[in-house]
Amino acid sequence: MLAAVVVAAVLAPGPAGGGARPAAVSWSGGFTLPLSAQPVALTVLESGASAVVSLGPGHATGVQTSLARSSGRFGFSLPGRPWPLVFSGTATASTVTGSVRQGATAGRFRLARVARPPLDSVLGLYRLASGHVLGLVDYRRLGLPVWAVDYSTGSFRALSGTPGVLRAGPTVLRTAPTVARGTVANGRLTWQGARATRLPVRQYEIRFPSAGVTLAGTLTVPATPGRHPAVAVVHGSGPSLRDEGQFTAGLFLTHGIAVLSYDKRGNGQSGGIYPGGFASAQAIEAYAADADAAIRFLGRQPDLDPHRLGLFGGSQGGWIVPLAAFHSPLVRFAVLESGPVVSVGESDSFAAYTSQGAAPLARPLAQIEAQVEHDGPSGFDPRPFIRRLTIPMLWLYGGVDMNQPSHLDVKDLEQLKAATGHDYEWHLYPDGNHGLFELKTGLNSDLASSRGLPAAFFADVASWLREHGLAR
Repeated sequence: MLAAVVVAAVLAPGPAGGGARPAAVSWSGGFTLPLSAQPVALTVLESGASAVVSLGPGHATGVQTSLARSSGRFGFSLPGRPWPLVFSGTATASTVTGSVRQGATAGRFRLARVARPPLDSVLGLYRLASGHVLGLVDYRRLGLPVWAVDYSTGSFRALSGTPGVLRAGPTVLRTAPTVARGTVANGRLTWQGARATRLPVRQYEIRFPSAGVTLAGTLTVPATPGRHPAVAVVHGSGPSLRDEGQFTAGLFLTHGIAVLSYDKRGNGQSGGIYPGGFASAQAIEAYAADADAAIRFLGRQPDLDPHRLGLFGGSQGGWIVPLAAFHSPLVRFAVLESGPVVSVGESDSFAAYTSQGAAPLARPLAQIEAQVEHDGPSGFDPRPFIRRLTIPMLWLYGGVDMNQPSHLDVKDLEQLKAATGHDYEWHLYPDGNHGLFELKTGLNSDLASSRGLPAAFFADVASWLREHGLAR
């Protein structure tokens, strides 16, 4: 999600087991499910009668499972809801090919033997010796780096190197000079010379119905007893996939909250027709229906608390979440990152006047905002729905957002709260851009020198979650 608003576990090799096979075998490739879907990465670390399996960014990673391996047969399954993800293939010395199925949905997979597993195999959340949580998240599909994210300080460090040796640069985009190092050996991550422990979670590849189509996603649940609060991630504009929710997942999982991130309809493994990037009323209604379907899916899960379900929305999600929450009594809270309170027309006008941070402003930001107010609302307007929502809601904004008018959003929220008295809270980070990265000017060209998010961002979110009985 964070990447959408910027633009927008380590796996242990082990013995293969059986006969003359080598002591450790790593396989890397991909699968498509269904056959018409976009391919997803697949890594298998074979160790006798078991394997550790990782799918691509945003999917299940580091899953320990049994491996059926005899007479050329190569099969395993991963947890899924309502059905497991089942791989059945035929192996040679160097390749594995076969079919993959989840319920009635069928596809194909292919693996090749490799000397070392790819970077996908080390993605995930880790507890450091300092107590901080470190996230290794991969946004390369969007033209951004693999990041080492510190969920306490807000630093986003661009990673380079291999899964064996990781080097973190000083800023969001710069990989040199190296300011932190990680090593992976024997299935363990060491960061800055100290052991890091993967955060224990349970992950499920899921499919759920929505308005006549099937949507696909990944549900990640903290591996602790009891029924957990849960949040569904509503993406921003564009053909978003579940991998854009990697950072967001860590934000909630560190507080014991389960996270569902799914591929937008018509993208990734989700069925249906993509409504397009423009925030028309019809598209917003379709996305809101999908968000409602995601919440209903969460409400049926035995390890989740149906009375503590919420939505997280970034950017365009700011229009979708209020509409979905208005129609769904299951939504009990909402968190929005750079989510507009103004109408679509006002947001689009502002973005046109600012060139979305691509060039210096032709006039002061305050004058642009005054012009947007003068132009008035048009297109879909979330304010009538927000006004009628009584659930707790938290908005997080950047003061130099060049994609949508955050100062006007705050002005509207002040008026809405004064008129309704509802439990609305917001934070405006002065140097934050649309992705909340700290930039002094708000220009996209400054991203290379950004250290990451404001440290206060994490403290503010944690405090709000605790106050509302959501964080452990």
